[in-house]
Amino acid sequence: PLLAHCSEEIYLPILKKHLSRSRVKHSVGVAQLSLHFAQKLQCPTPEHAFIAGIYHDIAKEKSTQDLQTIAQQYGLLLGDEERNSPTTLHAPIGMLMVRHELGISHSRILKAIRWHTTGRARMSLLEKIVYVADIVDSGKKVEHALLIEKLATTDIDRAVWITARETLKHLLNKDRKICKQGLSCYNYYAIPDSISAQKFSSRP
Repeated sequence: PLLAHCSEEIYLPILKKHLSRSRVKHSVGVAQLSLHFAQKLQCPTPEHAFIAGIYHDIAKEKSTQDLQTIAQQYGLLLGDEERNSPTTLHAPIGMLMVRHELGISHSRILKAIRWHTTGRARMSLLEKIVYVADIVDSGKKVEHALLIEKLATTDIDRAVWITARETLKHLLNKDRKICKQGLSCYNYYAIPDSISAQKFSSRP
């Protein structure tokens, strides 16, 4: 049953099979934040947010070769941006693993896993929740993480925009490529400069 994956007895052995201790801890943190955000936002199925959060990084620590092998195994056609980038490729591969190896077929859960790294335009509420929860749990490295966490339960779209903005800044600072989905996410959720200056001028 789907909701069985909310049980530590079910999800913990699965996570430990694929992830390091620190990544397991992060996954649990994202799941708990996702559940909290979903409840505050009156999501009708907050358990789905927990499940998406708990498994969002299931493929995170696999090698590029392993990721490409799994993609081929399940017939996933990869674009040039994803093919050689484990940073972004782990998300769609994680979706495939959850679908085919864990038997979770709920489309909204799978899409939340699929888009948790890059984001995209026109995300569902569940996708937004996991996307934001992921960066909030990693907040020690991200400017404005406390503000993102606060906005996640009051103005999720602005939380998404700041998350996209900080992700782009992080990539630029490291001279990394920016995928078109991430840029599309930023542009779609961007707010006018005048509102931005007023809303985010002070540090949290």
